[in-house]
Amino acid sequence: MATRSEIVVLCKDGIWRSVYCHNDGYISNNGKILYKNYKSQTKAERLMGLGSLSALEPKFTKPKGHTFETRVDGYCVAYHRDRGMSWADTKPMEGATLEEIFPEADSDREFVYVWDGSTWRVGFPKDGVEGLISLRAAIDNLKEGD
Repeated sequence: MATRSEIVVLCKDGIWRSVYCHNDGYISNNGKILYKNYKSQTKAERLMGLGSLSALEPKFTKPKGHTFETRVDGYCVAYHRDRGMSWADTKPMEGATLEEIFPEADSDREFVYVWDGSTWRVGFPKDGVEGLISLRAAIDNLKEGD
């Protein structure tokens, strides 16, 4: 079973962009990958450029031979680029405010990751924007085995 998450980025143009990620949305996986590998504005925005993801990985580029069926370890799997799904169905959602694109409380997303231009935060749709906490703190609070 998938652990769905939403990844939200405040882009340089002032627009909030958000993509769905189907697998491994736990802080112990997607949270750590975002914190370790996407700590710059450029990388966070490049991630949005992939559209919705089947899997988040440390690298966003596409190596030779990488597809949904023949994955290369360590590289993101994007629905449009790697699976051939329509860009219209997988492109980032956009909004003028974080609240506008934050997942609804009853959404199927279990985690929400937010890059505000300088730091990552994490929360749960049911807690809304007010429930976001530092991703670094959330990672530090993971118990061994999480």
